[in-house]
Amino acid sequence: MKTTNFFIDFIIVGLIGIGAILVPIFMLDHGLLAILLQNTDIIIKLTPVITIVTYVFGVVFNQFSDRVDDLLHSFRWLKDIKTERQRFKNDFGKSDHDCIQYIVIKSTSAYEYLSYRRSVIRIIRALLTMSLIILILHPVSSAIASIFIDLRWSLSNMVIMITLSALLSFLVYTLRKIELGYFAAVRNFYISISNESQPSSERKPTDQ
Repeated sequence: MKTTNFFIDFIIVGLIGIGAILVPIFMLDHGLLAILLQNTDIIIKLTPVITIVTYVFGVVFNQFSDRVDDLLHSFRWLKDIKTERQRFKNDFGKSDHDCIQYIVIKSTSAYEYLSYRRSVIRIIRALLTMSLIILILHPVSSAIASIFIDLRWSLSNMVIMITLSALLSFLVYTLRKIELGYFAAVRNFYISISNESQPSSERKPTDQ
C-alpha cells in the first residue's frame, strides 16, 4: 500500500476521532457549532496546520480504536475473530502478523489486496469507536445541560440514543464480517504462496 494511501487513511480516522470529541460538545452547546460555521474562512486559511494535526490525531485515534477492537473481541459475539487469529499459531506455528509479513515479502499483489481490506477495517473500527464514545458521552452531556442550561431530557435525545445504538450494532456486525474475511484471505494467501515453494506432496489445502 502506498504511503499516500496510509496518509489519507489516517486523515479520515483523524476526522472521525475529532468528530467523536466535537459531537458531544456541540450537543452540550449548539452555539459553538454556529460560531464554528461563521468562521469557516479562518478554518480554510489554517487548512495545512489542521491537516497535520488531524493526521497526528488519526494515528493516535487509530491505536485507541485498535485497543477498543481488542477489548470487543473478548465478548461472545466477536470471540470467533480471536479464535481465527489463534488458528494461525495452531496451523502454521506463526502468528497472523508473521504470516502477513511473509505475504508482504513474497507477493506485492496479495499485499495490495490485504492493505485495501485493512484500510476498510481501520475506518469502520474508528467509526465504531466514535459511536461508542458518543453513546457514552451523550447522556453525560445531556445531564450537564439539564443542570446548567435548564434543558430537559427530550424525545430528540432518545431518538439520538436509539439511532446511535442501531448504528453501533450495525458497525459491530460489519466489522466482524470484514475482519473474518480479512483473516481468511490472509490464511489463503499464505497457504497459496508457501505452497509454490514446496513439493506437491507437502502442500496444504486452502480454506473454501
